[in-house]
Amino acid sequence: MGGYFGGNSSYSLLVDNGEVKAQNIRALSRAGGTFNVTRSAFSIDNNGNASIDWVYGLPTGEVWSYPSPHLNVEGETPQPEPTKEVPAFGTALNANAAVGGGPILLKNNELITDYGPEMFQSDITTSKAPRTAIGYTADNKVIMVVVDGRQTHSKGVTLPYLAKIMKGLGCVDAMNLDGGGSSVMAANKEVINQPSDGTERKVATALMLVPGPKVIDTEDMGYIDNGATSPSLEVTPYGDSPTLWWDASTVAEAATYSFEGIVPAYYALGVWFERHESQLEEVVYDIKTSGGIETVVLDQKHGEAVAQFHALGTFYLTPDDILEIRTEGTGVTGRIALDAVKIQKRSQPLPTISLVSDQLKYATGETISIAVQAAPYASDLPLASARLWEDGVLLQEIEVEEAVQGNEALFDFSYTVTAGDFEKVPLTIEVLDEYGNTQTKEVSLTVRNLRPFVKFASTTKNEMMVDHYKNEPLLVVLDLSAASVSRPIYKFIVSKSIDSGETYAVIDEQSFSDSFLENTVNYETFISSDQKVVYLKFEVEDVVGYVGEAVLQINVLDEVLGTEEQEGAFYAYVNDRTMHLGLPGRYIYQVKLINLSGRTVLNKSRIETSRYSQLLPLSVSGVHVLKVLTSDGEYMLRKIVVL
Repeated sequence: MGGYFGGNSSYSLLVDNGEVKAQNIRALSRAGGTFNVTRSAFSIDNNGNASIDWVYGLPTGEVWSYPSPHLNVEGETPQPEPTKEVPAFGTALNANAAVGGGPILLKNNELITDYGPEMFQSDITTSKAPRTAIGYTADNKVIMVVVDGRQTHSKGVTLPYLAKIMKGLGCVDAMNLDGGGSSVMAANKEVINQPSDGTERKVATALMLVPGPKVIDTEDMGYIDNGATSPSLEVTPYGDSPTLWWDASTVAEAATYSFEGIVPAYYALGVWFERHESQLEEVVYDIKTSGGIETVVLDQKHGEAVAQFHALGTFYLTPDDILEIRTEGTGVTGRIALDAVKIQKRSQPLPTISLVSDQLKYATGETISIAVQAAPYASDLPLASARLWEDGVLLQEIEVEEAVQGNEALFDFSYTVTAGDFEKVPLTIEVLDEYGNTQTKEVSLTVRNLRPFVKFASTTKNEMMVDHYKNEPLLVVLDLSAASVSRPIYKFIVSKSIDSGETYAVIDEQSFSDSFLENTVNYETFISSDQKVVYLKFEVEDVVGYVGEAVLQINVLDEVLGTEEQEGAFYAYVNDRTMHLGLPGRYIYQVKLINLSGRTVLNKSRIETSRYSQLLPLSVSGVHVLKVLTSDGEYMLRKIVVL
């Protein structure tokens, strides 16, 4: 059972341990405009008193409670936004725990029949449906009800009928909570009703009953003082017995609280007092356990004068442990307020662990850094150390003193990868606090022996083919990058092949004095081979020894073709801005003339040639590449200079 929601968002108030987690919905669109609504909330204060009120979350973040709702009427002019003064007699909601919903069904033992001010429409209120309600009796007993619906055994009830059920059970105040498929009640880890969805529905908020705290008051057997106390009528006590004022000028030790009878476990401790100008600003609380003494100092003098439990922290306690209250030294003038001590059982407070880096792929032989961010469960449970394990073997332990000081700590483990390619390495990280509470995190590293990358800057690929003229310089621009931040590049190698690219000979090698992760290399060479095709291979090697490569295929062009016709041979030359082109007895399927910028300035197809030249007028000048595709599939490349 809980409040209204949509998706993962709550539309209803939720207060947990005094902290507002979600607010009631503030405004709704209905006929007549947008209405600012005060909707219902069930709350329990620090003294365990139940209350059901109309509430509104103010822009300041405060939750304000009202004894009557904002009187909106659908179809009429909306009321202004609620304030501390409107509706009347509003006060700040005094809640340790609260859940919102609506509408209110019963108030001051009177049935509520008008649900309009909370903007609940009649099709919701008068239809039979699964329902959830909560209320309390005149003697502060809380009653929770779930009614099944939309099923053969139970059709459900209307809200007016639900109100009569709650009144018949003895409630003086009662309200509706989210119904339908959200109407679920569980006890002892079992669902005890039959939800209309057939199973439990995921909800944004829920109301749970958990074992209450143990309270040791000054009239109980677990309390002992030194006798120098007197009851105070100036501060608000817990329960019926008055707060005791102890005169600090007598002796340093004021009182002792025994935890006899508790089960060894983690407990949150709180002490009750209301701040007062006559009380001390430094009151010492010693939590004495078998593990040592934990000391907390609280100010009972300065600050807001609100009577409540003040937190000391979470501690592992046994029946033999005690809480002592004293002054800081002797000769102190003032009073210490002695009242109830609350101990609330908690689950084991474990630290939290998160990986700083999501990079989990590394190479064999690589020494890597595994950075872990850890935080304690609470500030009074400081972190102590972190450990790195592999297959049950402790590899490294780091004390907090070696990490970042404070509530959180950064642990930086060093690990050398020994597994082979594509193997997964399971590691375990442990974080411990000073009380031995241990949180573990399993980490799986993937071994990927990735090579460093070499790519041609013009294509971003590692293979490329270019046409280049014999006896002219060639500039190759390469982008180099490492495969991992822990494996920088330190060597650059150039090899040459003048056959089919199968056998290479090293022609240049450079080792970098400063290794790097990324770099751009401008490599200039001179092609003077008589071969038609030359291959250049560019390799980079990282510090672990992994090598990446890129291969450049160079089609070597003759400097100039002959300048006149030759019997039975292909020829091409330029004379007086006209290209003479011929291949006697054969077809030329395509002719392209390309300038040095890569732009095609001439494109002719299906040219039939004879022993005489075909004349192609040219309107360009400069150095160009002539590409000719012949009828037998031969692709001829020539350099043409147009004057």
